[in-house]
Amino acid sequence: MKAFATAYVVVGFAVAAHSAKGFAQEPTAADAATPCEFCGFWKTVGTDTREVFTEPVRWQGSDWRSVAWKSALVAGSIALLDEPTRDYLQRHRSDGSQRVADVFEPFGAEYALGTLAGFALVGFVGDHPTARAVALDGTVSSLITGGIVVPMLKALTGRSRPHDGQGAHDFNGFGGGESFPSGHTAEAFTVAASIAENYHRPWISALSYSVAGLVGYARMEHDDHWLSDVAAGAFIGMGVAKQVSKLNRTRRGIAFMPLEEQGVRGIRISVSF
Repeated sequence: MKAFATAYVVVGFAVAAHSAKGFAQEPTAADAATPCEFCGFWKTVGTDTREVFTEPVRWQGSDWRSVAWKSALVAGSIALLDEPTRDYLQRHRSDGSQRVADVFEPFGAEYALGTLAGFALVGFVGDHPTARAVALDGTVSSLITGGIVVPMLKALTGRSRPHDGQGAHDFNGFGGGESFPSGHTAEAFTVAASIAENYHRPWISALSYSVAGLVGYARMEHDDHWLSDVAAGAFIGMGVAKQVSKLNRTRRGIAFMPLEEQGVRGIRISVSF
């Protein structure tokens, strides 16, 4: 896990090194109170992290309803579905199911990193703005999800993994296991949502989320997570990535810059897509 986190920092530096030429370098309306010459990658990480964690104060009724039904699904799974689902999967394990799990599980770990690195390469070398956007949004979202949210919840809940044999209701905060939520699933859905939010094509969204869903299946097939762990990871990954993509899309869309030419002062408005 430490090596995986370090690898994300490397991708972050790669994005940051090009940020002055890319999508995060210009002051925006949101930055008007805090002027800066170049609003680069690490400024984006800090700003997005703050916005993600303060977003609940701006939620409307529909947002609270969405959180409520998702929380109810996770709680219902813990109470009613986790153990039956685990028993079913373990009874029906086969060489074929193991091969599927082995193929897709890395998309929640090293393959996720490779995917973001690929988008960064295409975006910067090939001058592809949408690919650059995926690289930025996915990397920032992954740092928030995998670096803050998931570790914090794992520590708070201390849930035992299925293969520990303690049952689905064994929670020991600040000293127990690390089952809830599934970090692999959260990472897979973070990348999937970052892609879907920038490439608005149904088949791309379907493919991205299908791969992410199979990562969750792989974690249950390998007896590393309960169904509720996977569901929570999916909701967290999608939620963070969608919020980050929305924030960054707003900044990419409109930039306000001071203008002074031939003694005339004003503001230049730049719109990008």
